[in-house]
Amino acid sequence: MPYLIRMNETQLLLLNHSNNNGVYSQILSSTGLSRPTIISRNPSSNYSATLDDDKNLHILLQPSKEQVIHLHYQDKNVTRNTILEDPKNIYNFSNLKTIHATNQVHLFYTAKKPNEDSYELIHHILCKEDKFETCPILSFSSETLGFRYQCYDGKIFILYGELSDTYCLNIIVYQDNSWTKPIIIKKSTFPIDDFQFCIDNQGRIHIVYVYEKYGRYHLSYKQYFGEGFSDDHSLYSTSTIIYPTIFTYHGGVWINFIGDDKLQMILSMDNGASFSKNVDCSMQTNDLRRCNFLSAPDIFPLNFNCNTIFASLSYPIRSGVISSIDMINFHPDLRPNTELELFIDGIIHTFSGDSPTTNTPAAPQDIINRIKDLEVENNELKQIQENMVQQYNDMAELTKKIQDEGKKWRDKALDLTKELEEDKLKSKTQDQ
Repeated sequence: MPYLIRMNETQLLLLNHSNNNGVYSQILSSTGLSRPTIISRNPSSNYSATLDDDKNLHILLQPSKEQVIHLHYQDKNVTRNTILEDPKNIYNFSNLKTIHATNQVHLFYTAKKPNEDSYELIHHILCKEDKFETCPILSFSSETLGFRYQCYDGKIFILYGELSDTYCLNIIVYQDNSWTKPIIIKKSTFPIDDFQFCIDNQGRIHIVYVYEKYGRYHLSYKQYFGEGFSDDHSLYSTSTIIYPTIFTYHGGVWINFIGDDKLQMILSMDNGASFSKNVDCSMQTNDLRRCNFLSAPDIFPLNFNCNTIFASLSYPIRSGVISSIDMINFHPDLRPNTELELFIDGIIHTFSGDSPTTNTPAAPQDIINRIKDLEVENNELKQIQENMVQQYNDMAELTKKIQDEGKKWRDKALDLTKELEEDKLKSKTQDQ
């Protein structure tokens, strides 16, 4: 999966791969999109990246099944080290992931146990000398359903899926140099096909997952906060597989997915207690990709928390939702929408009672009801507009038919007049 990495205040890095170029990078800045820079010509899709506290880029890639390489970019120099080798292809390295936390670069990957049909999730801590501390943290008797990673408050959270007697989503946490026991997030007798999560600035874990039931794919939401779980929210159902993303932005929990060949969005403005219906995003292109996302420290405000995001990767690179309401300068070639930010902040202050002209602030539920009423009114206006357009089109079509019929009758009248004149001429000639 491609990476979008906000390196600093002026550059957005795209890390991608193709069969022709292998692993390559491009930089989007205020002057446009740079030409591709080849990082590895091997067309491997097993790679990962992270930024350390000094905004230096670390890339882990697997140019072959037998080797894992660490690239460390610093002061326009690149240090390249081979950190894993498996010349006999015994361990089948896969699921590479690197993440920065607690002033260290962490490496994760799965490896097959020799002479066994089981796998382990391995944790390495990469030191400056590229030595590691190795720790198997999970064992699986079969292929896993995948791993999702997030760093928050100096801790590493791993959401992962496994299949035993049932399908399970679990979470483990790395803190104080040790791993917690797995916490069961969701159990299901139906297949869990995909999942993503993010953690907001209050520590709430927002989880979205897709499960298959009776030939349909169902999108659901769940929240974990401290010791408590929310109820499952059923959000969407379709006959084709979907791959969602979830992130928090400006007080909202945003969920994106591609359904019916369109990028769609669902929004919660009350921390996941309720959600809107799915709506088509304003940006629709044919080259949308789900991307990993990360940024250097202190680039974005605390209300933007994102692991994955849909984006169009051709020039100009545009994210699915943020591009329409970019108030944080996500896209370095665009100016942030400060008018929209001021407008939304004004609404929030008014509803929260911070405005000096407001003596009776509205409750959060009142805000939600007002938004729903406005949404209903907006839909009604859209329907009226569509009806008027349809009526106009019908009248235009009827007018054209009348014009065509009139032309036919006019042509017939001309032909008849011509025949009458010819008959008169013949009669006059015969009389003479």
